[in-house]
Amino acid sequence: MKQWYSQLNIYFKTVFWTVLITLGVTITLTPLFFFGLMEYPIGILVGGLFGALYYLAAGFNQREINTRQGMTIDVVLIVMRFVLLAGVFFALAWLYYKGNIHVINIFTFIGAYLISVPMYLILFGKEKNK
Repeated sequence: MKQWYSQLNIYFKTVFWTVLITLGVTITLTPLFFFGLMEYPIGILVGGLFGALYYLAAGFNQREINTRQGMTIDVVLIVMRFVLLAGVFFALAWLYYKGNIHVINIFTFIGAYLISVPMYLILFGKEKNK
């Protein structure tokens, strides 16, 4: 396992830790389902997996990052990330205000979405010091 982990690039390590933390917090908050507050664990699960999606795609693009095509793919990934995020926010706003349906809590979604950024910075700092 240690050898497998050491062979991962920084993006895949970020995905690994983000998904691990997201699943751990979601499992910890699972009892909220019994109190009718399912929007909090679902928001954390969807937000964390959505945040890890960008780093997963960037990890697959890492081999070609120094080429012009790789840089173009990186820009497309960043734009896609924000377009998908805007789509999720629009869908949540529509569900909240038009349908009065509370499936995903927007604050837990944002918090879990942003967990991948500090995870990347922590891992990047460790990689740089080696």
